[in-house]
Amino acid sequence: MFGNHLNEVRNLMEIYRYQGRMLHCRRSVAEHSWFVSKVAHGLATWEKYKFGMEVDIEKVLFLAINHDIVESYTGDILSTTKSKSKTFRKGLQMVEQSIFEDEILKTLPNSWGRDYMMVYEEMSNLNTIEAQLVKAGDLLDRVFECMDEIVRGNKNPFEEIIIKDLERLFEMRLISVNYFLKYSLKDINADEYLSDQIKAELEEMDFSKYF
Repeated sequence: MFGNHLNEVRNLMEIYRYQGRMLHCRRSVAEHSWFVSKVAHGLATWEKYKFGMEVDIEKVLFLAINHDIVESYTGDILSTTKSKSKTFRKGLQMVEQSIFEDEILKTLPNSWGRDYMMVYEEMSNLNTIEAQLVKAGDLLDRVFECMDEIVRGNKNPFEEIIIKDLERLFEMRLISVNYFLKYSLKDINADEYLSDQIKAELEEMDFSKYF
């Protein structure tokens, strides 16, 4: 049973992101999931051990590594396509939930079903700090993807995407994310895409007591 599940999710190694876009660096959904897990783990570690927040790091990793397994059935759908209309977005969510219930759960031991449905529910609702940290990792991976293209001269539409994603990250109001935006974003030269307003607000944030 679990072997069937592993066979299905291995398809993510062959499903590539941004299909239909001209890219210099093409990543699979599996590569994306690994990097989201890496980033989310780092953010969660900061939240728990630097900033004293209640975070289940094991849960963060479970959500992160599984957050896109539905794409082994649907393929990667561009976020710009998903956001074209609320009707399409709602319909897609219904399809994804059906896939979880009718396809993915059938490949897993019965006792695991509740945990895997949690992945879909929490990532859809973003109602826990663990899901929010994974979403932040998801957005930060896209920031890195955009920079991979921008530094190679492929600026359209990636400059527009990175500006919007940095705004979304700041709006999440997670202390670990703001810490990253203030101190780590410059490591990849992406800080220039922060708006002046966000830069000013980050400058006012005093993290010195956490150093």
